[in-house]
Amino acid sequence: MRPHLALFGASFVWGLSYLGTKIALDGMGPFQMAALRVLIAAAFYVPVFVASRHALSARQGVALGLLGVVLYYLGFNVGLQTARVTDAGVIQASIPAVSALIAIPMLGERPRPIVWFGIAVSFVGVVVLVSGTRAGGEGSLVGDLLIVWSVIVWALYSVYVRKLGGSMTPAAITAATMVWGGLLVVPLGLAELAFIRPHPTPSSLSATVLLAVFAGALAYWLWSFGLARIEAAKGTNYLNLLPLVAAVSGALVLGERIGPTEVVGGLLIVGGVTLTARSR
Repeated sequence: MRPHLALFGASFVWGLSYLGTKIALDGMGPFQMAALRVLIAAAFYVPVFVASRHALSARQGVALGLLGVVLYYLGFNVGLQTARVTDAGVIQASIPAVSALIAIPMLGERPRPIVWFGIAVSFVGVVVLVSGTRAGGEGSLVGDLLIVWSVIVWALYSVYVRKLGGSMTPAAITAATMVWGGLLVVPLGLAELAFIRPHPTPSSLSATVLLAVFAGALAYWLWSFGLARIEAAKGTNYLNLLPLVAAVSGALVLGERIGPTEVVGGLLIVGGVTLTARSR
């Protein structure tokens, strides 16, 4: 039960991060915000990183930092500047299926038909949910393609975490992701200063700190803990909760409308995730 609660907790926090990222990006460039966010999160894990420095090779640490931080934020943070939150949600709903496909050659996993069915049900729920939203703007093809990039990268990261989880602790994996990711993303944040002058506001700074502590330091550990114990297809299906949480938080914080369509979509998402989680 604990791995499922960990994956649920990580997905819930990341669902709130859509709203937080939009607020944080209002005052900083995507890599400036990513660098600040990851450095704050990495500070929590420096002692663990030092203590477990021999558990992971430099190559493994760099791979975790590139996939879990640099390349993912390249797609998510940059893409979310122009992509609609609803579009990003439905695109990222493909992560469980992509992860399951990648896990077949990399991990030899063969999800049962009930797992694929649960993924399909929750994906339909995501489509129904976002079809009922009324986000403004027309979105962006480039932004949407960058979100697709983030899907592929996060699926690779999740499968890699699952692979390392058999011999490494979740704390060691998270520490390597945060510290190596911070080291790799800081130069990009500094280079971005030549093009984007930051003008952080109290709201954007607060959002960045909250993202660092909860969506970074806490949620990454929860994700590593859960995926070390649950196959990739089942575990990543919890990510279909992201657009549901994003829609509810938008309604509570921004007063966005939730109607019958959104309720139906939410029930399908929860039903699909529950079905997958309970499968043996």
